[in-house]
Amino acid sequence: EIRQHLADYYAMISHVDDAVGRILSALERSGKLENTIIVYAADNGLAVGSHGFMGKQNLYEDSVRVPLIISGSGIPEGKTVDQYVYLSDIFPTLCQLCDVEIPASVEGKSMLPVIENGQAIHDSLYLAYEGKVRAVKKAPYKLIEYRTDKMRRTQLFDMEKDPYEQDDLSEEEGLAEVRRSLALLLEDYNEKLDDCRHRIGREFWKNYRKTEER
Repeated sequence: EIRQHLADYYAMISHVDDAVGRILSALERSGKLENTIIVYAADNGLAVGSHGFMGKQNLYEDSVRVPLIISGSGIPEGKTVDQYVYLSDIFPTLCQLCDVEIPASVEGKSMLPVIENGQAIHDSLYLAYEGKVRAVKKAPYKLIEYRTDKMRRTQLFDMEKDPYEQDDLSEEEGLAEVRRSLALLLEDYNEKLDDCRHRIGREFWKNYRKTEER
């Protein structure tokens, strides 16, 4: 069964690769390739066995990280930048690259500073899965909090030393302050984004506060 899942997954990757190639070929034939900005991204990926999961119902890196490649006029060729971004940052980036005014309602940030000089536009990231799991990333650490009516669990990972998230450091006494500061950052994001008032976020924060009070 696992071999079949993997075969299906990699077959889809081959299919997407072929489709992208056909799009690029069509743009080249039409003479529009040099005047086109191409963005390659994806939905959150399947875990295909990592951490014992097959789906993407988790906040481990295997599922929350997605490919993001931008090519076209104004984009440095062959450059890779290691900075935090959200997919919601793509739209304002394209607006800026095309000299279109960014609508006031847009919550994302343009990635142009990242693209041009590697300048950070986010110093941390907020991650969510349904009403069960929330996480924050702030280099080099990542804090994951699980809260349901029946479960309370915390995980802490050093993403530089442990990129595959195998070594949970949440009970390390020497990292108590790191864990506390990330927990405060998590709550700050809740207030900033009004997560606890949303239908999905309400369930997590109800259980989060309940367990913290205990």
